[in-house]
Amino acid sequence: MCSETSDLDNFFTGKAKETFQYYWDATRSQVSLDEKLTALEECQVAMMKAFDLEAVELRRMRNTWARLHRLPMEIFITILLQVVEDHDENTDDEPTQLHNLARVCSHWRAVLLNYSEFWKALSPLFEPHFQRWTLERNPNGLLRIYYIPQLSMLRGVRIEFLDLVVRHGGRWQRLVFQDTFDEEICKLLRQEMPRLTDIFINNTMDDSPLPSPELFLSEGVTLRYLSLANATVRWDSVRIQNLRALELGRITQCLPSVHQLHAILSSSPQLWCLMLLDLSMESALDGESPRGEIHLPCLTMLAVRSIPDPITQMILSTVNAPACNFVILSNLQPRYIRNFPSKLEALTRPSLQNRASMGCSVTTSSPNSAAITLSSIPVPEIPSGWLYHITEPTGVEVTFNVPNSDEGGIKDVINWIASLVPISQLPEELVLALDDCDLPGQLVLCSSRLGQIAVTKLRLFTLETITKLLQWLNNCQTRVKDRDRTDDDERPCFPLLDTVYLDCGDFINLAFPALLKFIELRVGPVGESDSPPSQVAKPSSSNNVNPQFTIGAPDLWLREVKECLEGYPVDVVEISDPMQRLFEY
Repeated sequence: MCSETSDLDNFFTGKAKETFQYYWDATRSQVSLDEKLTALEECQVAMMKAFDLEAVELRRMRNTWARLHRLPMEIFITILLQVVEDHDENTDDEPTQLHNLARVCSHWRAVLLNYSEFWKALSPLFEPHFQRWTLERNPNGLLRIYYIPQLSMLRGVRIEFLDLVVRHGGRWQRLVFQDTFDEEICKLLRQEMPRLTDIFINNTMDDSPLPSPELFLSEGVTLRYLSLANATVRWDSVRIQNLRALELGRITQCLPSVHQLHAILSSSPQLWCLMLLDLSMESALDGESPRGEIHLPCLTMLAVRSIPDPITQMILSTVNAPACNFVILSNLQPRYIRNFPSKLEALTRPSLQNRASMGCSVTTSSPNSAAITLSSIPVPEIPSGWLYHITEPTGVEVTFNVPNSDEGGIKDVINWIASLVPISQLPEELVLALDDCDLPGQLVLCSSRLGQIAVTKLRLFTLETITKLLQWLNNCQTRVKDRDRTDDDERPCFPLLDTVYLDCGDFINLAFPALLKFIELRVGPVGESDSPPSQVAKPSSSNNVNPQFTIGAPDLWLREVKECLEGYPVDVVEISDPMQRLFEY
């Protein structure tokens, strides 16, 4: 190193010429030349190292002029923390985001290494030495536990990780748990966790009639996020208030009472997400529902599915959420329309007004009942990830379960759906999907009421439904043609209808006679002249029918349908592509 430094100094002081002259003036034996060649190579390496060091210093000086580095250190650290926290749950043996940031420049690396806030995440997927190193880097700060082990990980390794982190339970800020949540785990987690604000537990144990296991919740700060799947807590804890998000799913026998849930929601005005999914229907709940209104101005996501009736009634009667743009209400009863008409409309109308298309389906939900669903298109989907990773979708889906014998309930639901799409605010399209539910008069009720509004597309699932509905439409159209046009009692059904999807895979040819009559009444008969189909006379606008029509059929029957409708001004398309099915359930 000394000789390299000496040669380099000579080079930079202008003595390089003398150095090279020495090489040529000395004895020119092979040994001496080899020595001199080695000296030159060493000198070259030393110079390149010096150039590299100089370049590093110049880049460092240049980086100090970057706008990002002119920010106050507190703001700069906040930005980096946000990047790290958005990626601190990963499946690698070390947090890759920290490594990526540390490689940007020496300044970033120094910031990451010297601030304990960057060393919060702990996971059983991390190597043991990295787990210990994280605890050394963050000896007193908050910790975030991501217990999402791989299926191949031995239980002993999982317990060993929990033994390591529960010693620091007083510093936990977030607990993300996705594994079997049994009594042994509950015992390990029975620790004082006063600083815990975020709880996400997904008990992967198979559902059983046994009560859901309970997470011990000691005294401490109030929670922000509470997400429990097949797990529970003490619902009277003073920490369950001022929530930002509440998600409860698959809980057995340990649900909060109606009054407890009402108190939790009333004390959480900043709640933005409320999801109650598949809760035990046999849970013992107090009967009388609280009457105080719950104002949730920040609530944007509401999902209710298969929960006890008292909880549903409490939500529909008390929750006021003017900013909600994601609404899923499943398994409702028709009486809710009579009991809470204004609340249902207030929850659904804002979401529907922002959608260009809507759909209504009548499908079989059980042998003795049907499901009538009003939904935006596309249909919103409940996210499967953790709450803090949700990207909020928009839309609405409201499903009513109606018994076969409840003709009044069917009428109430259809009238309510019709009331949400008044003529003055027609959407671009309303898709009506029907299958055969054996409901008394369901086709007549649905078609006659919805047929006077914005239905533009029909999707029919079964051969019997196709035949029944086409025959009914033909009869309606025939009566309209035979009566005086000024008779308000006989208006044409589906005046905006332009598409019918025959979504039936078997024996669709049996519906061809009814289909031919429907097309003739809708767009006019085939002309007897030799003129091509495109020149066939079409009904005038005074007939209130739309001559531009589309029939959709499965690929198996596409050729037969085209042959059946040959000569008619009708476009026949395939509906095997999900993009053309328009309304998926």
